[in-house]
Amino acid sequence: MWSVCKKELRQFFSSLTGYIAIIVFLLVNGVLLFFFRDNIFDFGYATLDRFFNWLPGFFYY
Repeated sequence: MWSVCKKELRQFFSSLTGYIAIIVFLLVNGVLLFFFRDNIFDFGYATLDRFFNWLPGFFYY
């Protein structure tokens, strides 16, 4: 099982596709967490509750 996982990860990151997917995911999450109306600092303390509420919807699309 571990050999299959290593093979798939190596194949995914041997091309530019894996890196682009990670960059897009991190940029979208950063923008949604820090710049829109439900940012993580609205409550006076940093919490990721809003992040985990909309994350399944993000993966759905």
